[in-house]
Parts: sequence; C-alpha cells; structure tokens
Amino acid sequence: KSAVLAGWLYRTAELTARGFTEKEGEAGRGAELRPPAGAYKLEVSLPKAFPDELPEVYVADYKSIKEPLPHLEHTGKVCIAPSGGVLIDVTRPRDVVKQAIEQARRAIEDAAKNTVNGDLQREFLAYWDSDDKDKFSLVGSLPAAEGEFLVLNASSAGSFEHLLAPTPEEAKAWATRAGITPKLTYKAYYLPLTKALIPPRFDDQWTTKQFFERLSAEGIDSDAALLWILDQPRLPLDLILSMPGTSGNIVVSVRFYPQIGPVKEATAGDYLKTHPDAPAKRLSVKRLDADFLLSRGGGIPSLIGKTVVLVGCGAVGSQVAKLLALLGVGTLHLADPEMLGEENIHRHFLGAGHIGRNKASAIAMLLGRDYPHLKFFAHEKAALELFESDPALFTSADAVMFATGDETLELRFDALLVGGPPRVHAWVEPVGLGGHALAVGPGVGGCLHCLYPENVGMNVASFVQPGQLIRRSFAGCAGDFLPFSAVDAMRTATEAANLLARVLVAEETQSVLISWHGDTAGAAEATIELAQKVAQFSPGERRRIEDIRRLDCLNCSGNP
Repeated sequence: KSAVLAGWLYRTAELTARGFTEKEGEAGRGAELRPPAGAYKLEVSLPKAFPDELPEVYVADYKSIKEPLPHLEHTGKVCIAPSGGVLIDVTRPRDVVKQAIEQARRAIEDAAKNTVNGDLQREFLAYWDSDDKDKFSLVGSLPAAEGEFLVLNASSAGSFEHLLAPTPEEAKAWATRAGITPKLTYKAYYLPLTKALIPPRFDDQWTTKQFFERLSAEGIDSDAALLWILDQPRLPLDLILSMPGTSGNIVVSVRFYPQIGPVKEATAGDYLKTHPDAPAKRLSVKRLDADFLLSRGGGIPSLIGKTVVLVGCGAVGSQVAKLLALLGVGTLHLADPEMLGEENIHRHFLGAGHIGRNKASAIAMLLGRDYPHLKFFAHEKAALELFESDPALFTSADAVMFATGDETLELRFDALLVGGPPRVHAWVEPVGLGGHALAVGPGVGGCLHCLYPENVGMNVASFVQPGQLIRRSFAGCAGDFLPFSAVDAMRTATEAANLLARVLVAEETQSVLISWHGDTAGAAEATIELAQKVAQFSPGERRRIEDIRRLDCLNCSGNP
C-alpha cells in the first residue's frame, strides 16, 4: 500500500517537473505534456494499480498522423514494453514514470525519423485492424505457389466458421477430426508475398484500386490474382495473403465486396471495372495449421512428418500419447485392446466419461478433437495379433513406443523388431520408487533383452529385489495392479516422450536408458526390499546410462 500511495503522491510533482499539466474531464488520461514546437503531444495515464502496473503513454493527436507508426496502437497508446512478464521496481515509482516517458519518447522519435520500417512490418498484425464478425481459420498447409484455396463453411457457433485449406481433402479431414460438420464450400485465391506489406493506418479503408496499387508499389506481381478475381461470377471474393514475418509467415485476408446492395453486373469483374472504389475489407485469419501451432507452442515442427506406433494406452501410455501430440508427431497409431475401467481413472488420461470405452479409440477421438492438425488412428486388437495381421504398420513406422507394463510381451517385440525401426520402452516402478525409459536404436547394440541376463532372471534396471509380491488386488487375481501414482506415470511418460522425440530427430543415435528415482518412503511402508542399485541414487535423481549392451545378447550379437 505504501508503494501505491507513494506512486500517486509523486505523480503530480514528477510529471509537472517534466512538462506535464493535469488534464480534467477525460477518463483514463492522467496528464498532458506541453511539448516543444514540432513534437508530438503525449499524454500519460497512471492506472489504479500503479506502480504494480506500468504507466500508459499516449500520442494525443495520433489521428492526425498521416502514415502508420511502429509501436503505436489504434488508441494512440505507445507500446513501451511487452504485455506481460515485465519486472517493475514498485519501490521506485518516480523512476518507473521517468523510464516509461523516455521509452515512449524514443519510440516516437525513431518512428518519425523512419528508422524502424522493419518494426512496422514485424508488427503487421497489430495494425491489420479487421472485422472479426467473419472468422477465418487456416487449417491446411501453406503452398509455395499462388492459386485457388478452398473455404469450407462449418456449422459451428464457436471459433471455426470458415476453414481455409489448399485442398478439399485437407479441410474436410480437419473438420472431421475436430467434430465439425461441413455445410458448404466456395473458392478463394491464395497469394504468397515475398516481403511484408506496410500496413494501413488503423482507421483507413482501402479500396480495391488502392489495394492493388499498394501491391504494385511494393513490386508484387498480382496479375494472376487480379485476373482470377475479375473472372469470378459474383462478389464478395476473398484473397488470402501470406507474407514473411519474424517467426514464420503472416496470414491475412482481403475481401472485395460491393459498396451498396447486390451486384447487378454479370460478373465480379464487370462490377470492379466500373467501381474501382469498391471496398477492400481487411479480415484476420486464425492460424490453426501445424506449421504455426508447433512453432508457436514449443513443439518440434520436423515431427509433423513422422509416424509413431504406441503399444499400450494405460496410465503411462495414455500420458505418452498426449505428450507426443503436444510435441507435434504428425501421425500416431494407438494400439490397446482393453476397455477403461473405473478403477483406472485416477491415473489415466481419460476420465469417468469414458468408462467402458476402448482406451485407444477414446484417446484417438479426444486428441483428434483437441489437435485436428494431427492424425490419430486407433487399433483395438492385441499387439501381437495386430503385428501378425499388419506387420508393415510396425516396420514402416519411424518409431515404436511400448508402455504395456508387460515384460514378456515387450521382450517378444524386442526380438521381432531387431533391425527394424527405433523403439522406446517405458515402465514405472511401484510405490513412488521411480521409472525408466529405454531407447533402442536400429542396428545399434543394446536392447531390452540386454537388461535381462539369463543368470539373474530380472530386469537389472529395477529398483526392487526379485521374488517379492509387489502387485496389489482388491478382487483376487483378476483385479491385481501395480501400485503407483498418476504423478509417477506422468514423469515416466515425460521422460519417454522426450527420449522418443530425440530419437526421431536423430539427437539420440545409440541405445540409452533413462532412469529417475523418487524416494523410498513408500517402499519402506510397504516393507518392499530394494535392489542394491537404489543406494547409488539420490532422491529425485535422474540418470542417463549408455553402456547397456550385453555381449551374450542374441538380439545384439549381429549388431555393431
């Protein structure tokens, strides 16, 4: 409270010393600058939360500025800092005000000297003021060449009214995965630009003539687009533009439509030839295509072309599926014959609403709706049966992930896929002891069998001594389970998904075991005897082990 009070007490003295006077009668504007001749007049507003929020600096007469200026919003507010993540020293409100005014002054001076045209183009979308009544969403990939685009109207009251894609197949497949019912389609024209345009002022209304003159002035060949527009039977028509930005392409739309009433001429071209002042309306385009979403959301764009088979959609596998989607794996095949039981929902990706449904099918449906730019396929057969009926599904994949909790099954696949695609095995330890993820590279020594020496009879990576009854049951043999939490499953899934991603982008080229250790409290309470190797781990430690190859392993004997 003292800092806030100090901010308000210093306001008048500080701003007056810098040439400001109080301004009455306009909400949100706290002071007005008396500038030297020829300079822009600035206004400063101190928000109620000041100094926990930055002062706002405005150009008072911004509407008189003939050309758009970088860092200037449509209200005249000068952008002096990012919208979030700014550390403010609330104990020095005077200096906060000083720095805000100085930042605004420098931004306006640089803009007036025309030294920041690059900034104007980088901030293009901020200046592309549009009418959001018409909602366009790009759902397909951007082609390199100009040409016709498909616009798919969808029966959705939400954010997806007009879906844009280069082909009908892309648009309809996206809509199906998203659970959207297509209504009708029409065509637009796509024009990729080699450089960003200088955007119009916020309140400027382009005419058709002015828009094409702007393209011509920038040296952009728009003849094919113009001819396409002139040849169409009716208005309105949409032109989709893409242009380079600082972090990928910028995509917007321009709509050409009659000034008043319906078009009486025979074609759109007839109308535009006689009405060059017909409006060219600026429209925004939401980016729901994979290229943008993966780059913006921290995914790995190169994974969009990868195919992964995930065997096992239980507690660990279901979390792996979600993480692989978030990382950007383009095609994910989910294999699991089991139905979701009520006993599983507290450590499973699926919730109570999916009890009784096949795990693979339910996960594929949910992920398809959440991430319709990716492809998900469900297989309800048992893994070995699926392999026998369609071995190419496994052998042609870029990688195979196993999260079944069934050691015998995974050892069988370890032998079947020798020399095949890389694979990752993930499993969790009981009662919070930890978890493991093993990557097995194609033709690189070290595999799952290497962790099972014949004279030991157990997985040597295990944190538990063999020969103990670890599994629990509430209903006899039919309902036994391994006791571990959702947090343990999620951490193991995270290690496994990250390891698989590194394999797919060739950052991991050899077999490697990642082990993480939780703590031993749960094991002590359950009187579980621990393996000697646990003493080598500190609580919370994560360890990378590369030397896992066993010389007498039959799987690896023929591999380098």
